[in-house]
Amino acid sequence: FDHVAPFAAPNPYRQDSGKVSQSIDTRLEYVRKEEQYYPESGRESNIGLGYRVPMIIASPWSRGGWVNSQVFDHTSPLQFLERFISHKTRSNIKETNITAWRRAVCGDLTSAFRPYKGEVIAKPEFVQKKSFIKSIHQAQYKDLPKGFKPLDQAEIDQIDQDPRISPYFPKQEEGSRDSCGLPYELYVDGYFDQKNQAYQISFEAANRVFGSASAGAAFTVYSETPYDNEQGRSWNYATVAGDRLQDSWSLDAFDHLAYKLSAYGPNGFFRTFAGSKENPKIKISCRYEHDKKGKGFTGRLLFEIVNQEDRQVEVLLQDNSYGQSLRNIKVRAGSTSVVEVDLSKQHFWYDITVRCTGYLNYFEQFAGRIEVGGNAKSDSLMA
Repeated sequence: FDHVAPFAAPNPYRQDSGKVSQSIDTRLEYVRKEEQYYPESGRESNIGLGYRVPMIIASPWSRGGWVNSQVFDHTSPLQFLERFISHKTRSNIKETNITAWRRAVCGDLTSAFRPYKGEVIAKPEFVQKKSFIKSIHQAQYKDLPKGFKPLDQAEIDQIDQDPRISPYFPKQEEGSRDSCGLPYELYVDGYFDQKNQAYQISFEAANRVFGSASAGAAFTVYSETPYDNEQGRSWNYATVAGDRLQDSWSLDAFDHLAYKLSAYGPNGFFRTFAGSKENPKIKISCRYEHDKKGKGFTGRLLFEIVNQEDRQVEVLLQDNSYGQSLRNIKVRAGSTSVVEVDLSKQHFWYDITVRCTGYLNYFEQFAGRIEVGGNAKSDSLMA
């Protein structure tokens, strides 16, 4: 078994075989008709690909032990065949039943394969036939599994409150794995619009580094505070490679006029924006530093902090997961500061919260991995 990757299960609530037009107007009409039949759903956007399930790639052309966190679905093997056969026959092979939306957010499996550079690869040992058959025969004399018991309410409550300290909750396998490089260049930034009293978020799947190989992405935004008197409100977005979109949320719709919006994307990409109308007048954007040739990333994270106040502000950068020291940055009135964070010692993973001194309810969190154009390691935090 060579790879484990996130895989999209077919979604029974989504009809994607040409019945849903690619145009925004038609999609909105589809949602309106659905809400006529299912008024209790209250959805404002498509569900998307459905729940994640593991995908295992077993192939004679791939060397095992690696993980791949690009989003795939049941059309990905077809997309791979398209690319392979087109290259082999030097002709354009196209499966017309795969929608443009799925092509935008689901990979074609090529990121799971790596070039062979002549390195020595240890071959797996053959199964020892006699001892293996003997172990199967001896299994009938083993005791039945035991030690199971129903969990009492206190044990269930402990799992709900902090599953990490429960002896009964499944635990992540220790250690890290080699991880495939992926064609993601994702940016999600937020900004509080003081004039319109609304919070704006922009979503971008750029193609400046990986070019035609760049992947689009689907994003889900959750409101962690009630929005329009509804708990757990969510919105879904998708951007094709090279595209950018924006949405906004009126501050009046949040309980107590305080927002907390979290955006989730592929490959551990995560952003949280929290605050209120009392926010400092600063604007934060998170970018990746380009190399000197502009064709790749150095593995350094760049925070651009724009101070629109008429006084100096103090901004704190806190590493939540990888042990870097707290950074304290003072930004003069009307000026911009760029803060560089080196991620090379943590395999380009990051999880940083940005706060502003004097504003307790305001913070922005940025987490994910910079794709430097090569292979790396899985997230050490999960181990």
